Amino acid sequence: MCGIILIYSKKNKLNKKDCKFAFNAIKNRGPDKYLKQFFLKKKLFIGNSILSIVGKKKSGSELYQSSNKQFKIAYNGEIYNYEKLKKK
Repeated sequence: MCGIILIYSKKNKLNKKDCKFAFNAIKNRGPDKYLKQFFLKKKLFIGNSILSIVGKKKSGSELYQSSNKQFKIAYNGEIYNYEKLKKK
């Protein structure tokens, strides 16, 4: 099982301590890897706790990104055809 948390503020920068506290609440949903990142001048926080069953765990703590670095992803579930997708 994995966990995803998204926190957004329309006006002010987010409090890092509050985001970390909220993210810690979902860490038990995926104890193998913890990915998190701030966006939009620290007004958006996305965290992803991952339970790794198949595939390799990436190094680092930022969200997965496309090869052209245009897209970031946080997901809940398993991607069984990851090898085929990686070739594309």
